[in-house]
Amino acid sequence: LSRLALGYRLGTIINLFVLIWAAQIIDRILRPFIDGPWLRHAAVLLILLTENVLFEISTYMVDLLTLPLLLQATLLTLNLDQTQNRLLSLLHIALFLGASAAFKLTNLAVAAPLLVICAVRITFGAQRLPLKQLITTALAMLVLFLAPILPFAVYIYRLTGNPIFPIANG
Repeated sequence: LSRLALGYRLGTIINLFVLIWAAQIIDRILRPFIDGPWLRHAAVLLILLTENVLFEISTYMVDLLTLPLLLQATLLTLNLDQTQNRLLSLLHIALFLGASAAFKLTNLAVAAPLLVICAVRITFGAQRLPLKQLITTALAMLVLFLAPILPFAVYIYRLTGNPIFPIANG
């Protein structure tokens, strides 16, 4: 979409904005661990200066677009016990992870552990939820996780007969 709107050369500018967004989230993740702003910003820069991230800036692949979604879900998972509204945080986590999986299915490698951590915290943690609220929260999270994935899965199923991996069809 950005290539259509901005042209071929300027269309990848969205990747720069995504990296700035990711840097802000990484800064918030590191804030409890690194007090000094200069040292924290240097750490953020070091994290973002990895080879693959710099390669992705000038491409039209969707890998970079999922980075802020996964980082925000990670930040919310880390701060789940300190948040004011845990239900809203859990729903945001599910939506962010579902959106990242909708972009690229391999993001489930990050989404699955984060969902397991959330499940353990609300089931066995110090602030565990009562059974009825646990079931309704889990169902709401499932709906929000599947909502971004479902449109493309239905489309690819109608096209190929396999909603997850269409190349595997006989």
